[in-house]
Amino acid sequence: MDENSDGYSAFDGIDVSCTPLADILKKLDVTRLCIGGLTTDYCVKATVLDALQQGFEVMMLSDAVAAVNLQPEDGKNAMVAAGAKVLPVAELVV
Repeated sequence: MDENSDGYSAFDGIDVSCTPLADILKKLDVTRLCIGGLTTDYCVKATVLDALQQGFEVMMLSDAVAAVNLQPEDGKNAMVAAGAKVLPVAELVV
């Protein structure tokens, strides 16, 4: 990430050769992402929405995230509306 910017999404990141995360994943033939982390209503939300926009199938792991929750369920609702699946880790089928 650019040290002078506030990157909320993992897709804002680049590797040492300046290759964006989406390009790295596509080169590795990754099509599905399971996403967890902090916070559901900011960083996780931004990453999930960017992943969906890049064409990945996305599963947000409901018991592997936490939210600031200024408005309850806002982050989760936005991700579901965008096409992400929400499930607990125990239901994850790889």
